[in-house]
Amino acid sequence: MITLSAGLAIGAVTFLGAFTSGIFGMVGGQFILAVLLYYMPVSAAMTLFSALMFMSGLWRGILCRRHIDWPLTWRYVAGSIIGYVLMLFIAFVPSKPVVYLGLGAVHGDAKDAIVYFRNVITPIACFYVAIIAASLYRIDLTRTVPWLAGFAIAYGYCELAFGMDFLSLFHGDQYILRAIARQIQSGAYEKALQETGFVLRGLQDVLLTNLFNLPIPGLPQVFRIGGPTFHSISFAYALSIVSVWLLFNRRWLLPLLALPLLLVIGSKGAMFLLLVGLFVRLAKPLLGIRPALLLTVAASVAWVAGSIGFGIRAGDYHVLGLFAGLREFTHNPLGVGLGLGGNLSSTTVDVNWELAQAHGAAAQPMESAIGVMLYQMGIGSLLFLAFLLAIARAAWRAYRRSGDFAVLFLVVAVVAITANAVLQEEAFFSPLALGFALLLGGARLAAHWSPTSQARSFRE
Repeated sequence: MITLSAGLAIGAVTFLGAFTSGIFGMVGGQFILAVLLYYMPVSAAMTLFSALMFMSGLWRGILCRRHIDWPLTWRYVAGSIIGYVLMLFIAFVPSKPVVYLGLGAVHGDAKDAIVYFRNVITPIACFYVAIIAASLYRIDLTRTVPWLAGFAIAYGYCELAFGMDFLSLFHGDQYILRAIARQIQSGAYEKALQETGFVLRGLQDVLLTNLFNLPIPGLPQVFRIGGPTFHSISFAYALSIVSVWLLFNRRWLLPLLALPLLLVIGSKGAMFLLLVGLFVRLAKPLLGIRPALLLTVAASVAWVAGSIGFGIRAGDYHVLGLFAGLREFTHNPLGVGLGLGGNLSSTTVDVNWELAQAHGAAAQPMESAIGVMLYQMGIGSLLFLAFLLAIARAAWRAYRRSGDFAVLFLVVAVVAITANAVLQEEAFFSPLALGFALLLGGARLAAHWSPTSQARSFRE
C-alpha cells in the first residue's frame, strides 16, 4: 500500500515531469518512472506510468490540437496499434535493475543515478530553453545581467566585510552548520587534530582556507565566501561568467569589481575563465579575433597540462580522480551507469586518499567531470563533448556572418569551462557554471537564428 508521503512524492514528480516534458518534449517521463520504481513493484509502476503518460500526452495534444499534423499522426497511430498487437504475445516483466539499466543506473543507487542524470541534462536544458525563448521573443539581457551581477557582487562584499555576522542575519550560519554536521559527527576534525594539530573553534575556521586553496605552506589564509548559493565554487563561476559576458558586451566596471572577490574565493577554474575572457577582449583589437581564440585554446591546453603535472607531484585528489576515470574507461568503454562515482554519489562518501596517493589513482573517479562522465557514460560522454563543440562552432559561424562580438562569449566559455572540467566536477555539474554560461550565450546565439533578428545589425 502506498503511504501518504509516497503518494505526495509521486504526485509532485508527476506534476514536475509533465511540466518538464511540456517544455522540452522529453526527460519528464524518466523522472516519473524512476520515482515510481522506487515505491512500487515493476508491473504496478509500469502500469501507472503508462496511464500517466497517456493522460499527460492526451492533454497536451488537446491544448495543441490546432498544430497537429494529422497525416503524420495517423501513420503514428497505425504503427502504435501494430506494436500493441505484437506486445500482446509477449509476457515479460523486467526486474528493477534491468529497468534502471535503461534509465542509466546499472547497479548503483537510484537516487545517485537521478542526481547525475540531472547534472548531465541541466546544461543541455539551459541551452535549449535559451534557444527556444530567444528564437520566439526578443530578449535583451544587457539590462538584466548587470543588475544580477551587481546584486551578486554586493552580496559578496557584504559577506567578505562582515563574515558570520552577515550570514547570521538570515540564519546562513545555521545552514552551513547543518552542511558540515556529518563531517563533525564522523570524527573528521578529531582525525585532523591528531594528524595536524588543527582545532575547530567555530564555523569561521571551516570557511578559512589558503589562498587559491593550494596546499602550499606559508600562503595567507582567507575567508572563503560562499555567496547566496552557500557554495564558493558555484558563486565564483557565477561571478566569472557574468563578468566575461559583460566584458563581451563592452561593460568593464562590474567585472573589475568582481575580480577581488574571485581572488578571495580562490577558485582557480573560475579565475582562469575570467582571465581568458579578459585576454580575448583586449587582444581582439591588437591581434585579431582568430589568433586570440587560437591562443585561448592553446592556453587552455597548457592550463590542463600544467595542472595535471602539478597535481601528480602534489598527489592532488582532482588528478587522482581523473586518473581513476581514465583507468576504468579503458577497462569498460561502455561505462558502468549513472550514479557510480563522483562527488555527489553515495559510493564515494569515504575515500582513503592516502591509499589513492600510494596507488596513483582513486578507487573511483571524483573531482573530475571528465573522469566521472567517462566512468559512468563511457563513450556516450563523447556525445556530450561533441554537443559543446557544436555550440562553439555555431557561435563562431554566427560571428563570421554578423560580426557580433558578444556571441563569441559562448566560444570562450565552452573552451575554458571544458578545460576546467578535466580536474573539476563543478565546471560541468554546477548549474551556475556550464548551464548558466549556455543559458546566457544561447540567448545571444538564438537571436541570429530568429527571423526577427535578420534585419538587425550586430556589428560593433
